[in-house]
Amino acid sequence: MPTIKRQYIKLKRNSPCPCDDNDKRGKPLKYKNCCLKEVQSNEQQIRMLLHHDKRVDKAKKEMDAAIERDNQYVIDHPVIIP
Repeated sequence: MPTIKRQYIKLKRNSPCPCDDNDKRGKPLKYKNCCLKEVQSNEQQIRMLLHHDKRVDKAKKEMDAAIERDNQYVIDHPVIIP
């Protein structure tokens, strides 16, 4: 069985950041202190949007089901309010 190699290097938390930013002393920043936080915040925002969309879809389905149930019990004569 042939060995499968990655096309790109795997970024670990403590590896130098690929954006080549340096800290105050001129040392390269670690990935966890530089770009990882931005990537994680973007992923978190996407997860929140997906969760929100699922909740909205569920609420719409429940509302449609409630309307359908209410339509079954519609009274044909008008209600007279004194």
